Amino acid sequence: SKEMARAISIDGGDGKEEHVSLLHSIAGNLMLATRQNADVRVLVGYLCVLCIWLWDSPQSVKEFLSEGTHLQILTAPITQSSGVDSKVQGLCAFLLGICYEFNHSTDSPITRSTLRPILLNRIGVDQFVNRITRLREAPQFKHVSQYLQIHPDEETGRVLPELYFDYSFVEFFKNNYEKIQKSIISDPNAPKSSFIGSGEMQVDHDQLAIIASYKSVIQTQEQELNGLKETIRQLEEG
Repeated sequence: SKEMARAISIDGGDGKEEHVSLLHSIAGNLMLATRQNADVRVLVGYLCVLCIWLWDSPQSVKEFLSEGTHLQILTAPITQSSGVDSKVQGLCAFLLGICYEFNHSTDSPITRSTLRPILLNRIGVDQFVNRITRLREAPQFKHVSQYLQIHPDEETGRVLPELYFDYSFVEFFKNNYEKIQKSIISDPNAPKSSFIGSGEMQVDHDQLAIIASYKSVIQTQEQELNGLKETIRQLEEG
């Protein structure tokens, strides 16, 4: 489905502008909305779509990073100390982490090695994690219900509904934000992560090393236990 979506292109409407891919169109609208100080809900909507689209899709990440300004629209909000909504900052951090984690195309215009110093030096691990934490703590995120609840004032159209996130995105984020937080400190040249089943469970090298160490401990304990059993048997026979 993502491959089909990448094949969709949009023209300017007057027939004069060249066709733009749907992915670039969404990113361009995000950039325009940011410059025009659009309602936070608009920015959140575009960022959520991009997070879902780029997740586990190296070709989509490659296309997104083919336009250098797209990287800037993510890093700028993260590094700003004020004037940016915390939900937008958190989503930008999450999306940037996705771009790093799933940037495995050998001909990507912006490589993992290029992204890593941006993440570790310009942004920093602490700030990156802080942005995601503040998003998780935002009431509009924490209190998302599986069923849409409309306030009476919202039905009249006098105020915008307090709807920032849908339930499915919140669940997706909760299931994967820790993986993204860990991924930014991984070696950019390390082989891509392997997954079990649907791809939601990561088995990285650290986990494999821990499993191997436990197996070694168990084997050693079994050998010692067998030795004690043999000693007891000899004492009983003697």
